[in-house]
Amino acid sequence: MATNARMDQARKYAYVKQRIASVQGRAKGVGFLYLIAILAITALALVFSLVSVEKAGLSVKLTVMKFWEIFKTAKGAYKANALHLAVAGIYGLMAFILVINVFRAFGKLGWLFKRKASRLYGFNRNMYAMDDLGNIFSGSFASVIVCHFIIALLATSVKAVKIETFAYVVLGVGLFFHFIGGVLAGRVSLFETENGITELRREAGMGGAILRNIIQLAVAVAVGYFLLNFSQIRQTVDKIIDAPKVAFKDWKALLVPAVQLVLLIWTIGLVTYATGTTEYDLEGAQASGRKGFLVWSLLTLLTAGGAFAYFKFVAKTTVSNNLLIIAIIALVAVLFELILIKLPLVKHRKESDEVDTTEYVKQTYVDVDYNKPGVYLVQPPMQNPVPQPYGYPYGYGFEPTNAKKR
Repeated sequence: MATNARMDQARKYAYVKQRIASVQGRAKGVGFLYLIAILAITALALVFSLVSVEKAGLSVKLTVMKFWEIFKTAKGAYKANALHLAVAGIYGLMAFILVINVFRAFGKLGWLFKRKASRLYGFNRNMYAMDDLGNIFSGSFASVIVCHFIIALLATSVKAVKIETFAYVVLGVGLFFHFIGGVLAGRVSLFETENGITELRREAGMGGAILRNIIQLAVAVAVGYFLLNFSQIRQTVDKIIDAPKVAFKDWKALLVPAVQLVLLIWTIGLVTYATGTTEYDLEGAQASGRKGFLVWSLLTLLTAGGAFAYFKFVAKTTVSNNLLIIAIIALVAVLFELILIKLPLVKHRKESDEVDTTEYVKQTYVDVDYNKPGVYLVQPPMQNPVPQPYGYPYGYGFEPTNAKKR
């Protein structure tokens, strides 16, 4: 009987060991995919021109090798070229963010390919590194979109901005990695080691997350498009540069561009969330920060709707219908978020004689370097846990007894 019990323990140990290795292998693969995505987005956005700016004799394609020419051309005439300098500054900020994110991504590779367990993080360091790489990619992708959108806002009134072909290539590549990485990462489990080794698998479906994210991306694009179509930010900046005292004296004329500036902030929030990884979180509808898009949509609705009502019925001035369209889009987004707030739904489990790791492992064992052979049999949790030697997961609470290697 004792021999059978030990064989059963050994089989359980081998099963858990295989599950840990399998999940960590998947995390390494997805993390490496995110690393490739980060490098691809950075290279495409910096080497190739996504937009070109032409105005007042200045013609420059915005690449990492060319944008600095704006500073050289504007030397000695900074006021006359203030907007060009702003465009170059925004592009330079984007380039800085992308380069820093590349270094941050390489800094996560140590954890991504870690093989041993940690006292504090257990077996999850690979998964945490994968999540960090996903967030870094999302940050890079969002910064490319946001910075070029702001550049377009600063040049749109004089038709000085031209969208290049590679802008669509970057957008396509970014969305491809966003969806593929999000779906794959969302299926990677975590392991708890407080009461044995317990695998926390994804219980929610993935279809609801994809549906919600597609709607969010569509809303962000629509809000940005109509904001760009009626933006007065460029004309207002021109007036402030030419005659600041006159511009600020007529404060009522600044109300519309002020509203547009606020909408720009909310649009950045919409884009950042829609290109992020929150919707694909392992916890599904219970994930932290998941109501972020609802908050940004509600702020957009209140700002656009309130401003349109004020200008139309209180101030009785001419107001663009684009403001009303943005309010309607935001209203639709809020309704969709509320209707789909419980998605993705938790899958109903079918009765089966198969047992997953959570149910299978009640008494457990740990081999810190699970690539080496060895079985450590342990007894169930004690009332007064004995401090463990280095190598056991933090807070494990087990005392190894009759250690026997296979």
